[in-house]
Amino acid sequence: MLKARAAAGFALLALSWHGVARAAEDQPDAPGCAMTYAHARAIGESRAAADDHTKFIDFGGADAVAILKAINDGPPPRRIFVGERILVLEAPASDHVKLVLFVRDCASVGTTMNEADWRKLKTAAFGEGY
Repeated sequence: MLKARAAAGFALLALSWHGVARAAEDQPDAPGCAMTYAHARAIGESRAAADDHTKFIDFGGADAVAILKAINDGPPPRRIFVGERILVLEAPASDHVKLVLFVRDCASVGTTMNEADWRKLKTAAFGEGY
C-alpha cells in the first residue's frame, strides 16, 4: 500500500519538466543538456546555504538505486526511470521538495512534490525512520 501511494505521488515525475527548466535560471549548460549535474549541485548547495530550513541531498550509488527502485516498482508502469544521481532540495517550511534525476551528467527528469509524498517515497526506498 505504501509503495502504491509513493508511486501515485511520484507519477508527477513522468509529467513534469518545469523543475529542471526553472532551476537552470537562464545559465548556459552543455550543448543538448538542459542542466549538468555540476550546475544543479551548485544551485542546490547555494539555496541550502541561504536558508537554514532548506536541506540539499545528493543521492548516488546504492541510495539512488533504492529511490529509483521505489519509483519504478510502483504501479502503474508508465515509464522506467534511470539515473546515476538524484539531487533533492527539501524546503519543509514551504512543503516543497524538488528532485532532479541525472543520466550521464545531464538532467533527465525533474519534479516538485509535497513533503508528505517525499516521505512516502523515502520510506518505500529506505524503510521506516530514514
